[in-house]
Amino acid sequence: MKQDRVRVMKAAAALANARGMRKGLPAIRNILDMLPQSLREEIIEDAEEALEAAGLAELQDALEGSVNLQAHYAALLNQHDGGERTVFTDVKHWMARLRELDEHARKKQPDTERGSATKGDNTVSEAPRTVRESPKRP
Repeated sequence: MKQDRVRVMKAAAALANARGMRKGLPAIRNILDMLPQSLREEIIEDAEEALEAAGLAELQDALEGSVNLQAHYAALLNQHDGGERTVFTDVKHWMARLRELDEHARKKQPDTERGSATKGDNTVSEAPRTVRESPKRP
């Protein structure tokens, strides 16, 4: 995932200044310009990885919230109509169910419709769809 360059450079400067402040140095506005090239590249790489990790953590939090809402509504609907909807306990439980559904769908498709999904390249082709024509009006 490519990060916005400005954001990466701000994060890199913050990392560089944090290193300096641990040694008692004040923050320097243009600190990246003052660093040796190898250290500058290392700090920029660290900043990119930190921002990517922060983004992944944010996505994980969002997914957990979504699964919690789904579980809540599934439980409410089950109480309301006596249904047997799955109430997922966590993201792992939800992901396991997605894998089960994917496996079931792959088994249902004839080999000719699986396309590249059987070649092991992590791509999935869609099954052919039938398009119904709407009745022609006079």
